[in-house]
Amino acid sequence: MKARLPALALTLCFLLTSLLWATGPAAASDRSLEEKESGGLVLLSVGERFNLSLGSSPSTGYDWHIVELDNSVVDVAGSRFDPPEPLPGAGGRSNWTFEGKRGGETNLRLSCSRPWQGSGASIKTFSVHIVVGTGNTAWNVSFLVATAPGSLLVAELARRRRERASPPVSTAQYGRVARLFHPRTAGALGLAGILAMSVGLAGSIALFPRFSLWDSNLSELGVAAGAPFFNWGLILCGVLGAFLAVGALFHLSEGRKLRKAGFSLLAVSLAFLAAIGILTEAFVMVHFYTAVAFFALFAVASLVVGVSLARDQDLRWVGRLALFSAVLGVAAWFLPSGNGIAIPEIAAAVPGQLWLALLGYRLTRSNTA
Repeated sequence: MKARLPALALTLCFLLTSLLWATGPAAASDRSLEEKESGGLVLLSVGERFNLSLGSSPSTGYDWHIVELDNSVVDVAGSRFDPPEPLPGAGGRSNWTFEGKRGGETNLRLSCSRPWQGSGASIKTFSVHIVVGTGNTAWNVSFLVATAPGSLLVAELARRRRERASPPVSTAQYGRVARLFHPRTAGALGLAGILAMSVGLAGSIALFPRFSLWDSNLSELGVAAGAPFFNWGLILCGVLGAFLAVGALFHLSEGRKLRKAGFSLLAVSLAFLAAIGILTEAFVMVHFYTAVAFFALFAVASLVVGVSLARDQDLRWVGRLALFSAVLGVAAWFLPSGNGIAIPEIAAAVPGQLWLALLGYRLTRSNTA
């Protein structure tokens, strides 16, 4: 029994690693941008490539020229001109392949002009903002592989130390698994996870100067230069927060079906939070559905936990904060925002952090043997 939980965690992490490496996002070199993508955002990992193809008529003197690009972040890996087809008025296409060289950001801007007329004579321009992330799926999965069994190991060492100092009066009341998720251990790990996510968010924003509360999404931090801070903070908060939820499930829900349902939903929602740290914005729609699942499940879990704790003398403030989090978790998405949704995301997440932190604190004060 002693080795089963860590072994199970390692097995699940290995299967997840294999699945993600097999179904991960296609290399950026499989994409080809055209004029309609001007003004967009391109996400790359170091070593990944993407193609750019723009209509061109060099026979008239107008041709595309790169006028802005930080070659230390993204460099031109190749270029060619496809001549026009033998049809009246047909134009050719100028093509480039760009490769991410190191973590960072740069604007790629091209101008279609006659060189001898100067830069002010361009007839059209093309520009995208490129973010080359230093973190990638393999790193994130590896971090999860270390975090999941690592938290179980910490809990096991805490259990042994606790029981050497004060052997449990009755092992029948709490089985070995329940004692592994001791409330003080679960509370401390949950608080550590919340702190890790807060530090990770601050660190990733500091390394992503372009980030704007009004015009950005939090998910952009998961593919920017500070991606490891953001993604690993989410993974830590998800894994350690799920540990907190399971601890509460074992020790606060005996004979209370509503609490059991609430803490079970909470554990599942926090597992989705950890998944967001792996399924970054590079996974596009998979990332979107994972994020939606987290926010929706967390709001429902907050509502159920809040209702179940609202009349508890010792935990009523946890319940009230959870109810507030559930309400704001829905209302936040109606808040005004610019081109991004960072404001609704933060407004939906911060109250959740507060009630989880209070729950973690109350568990650390538990008198359970």
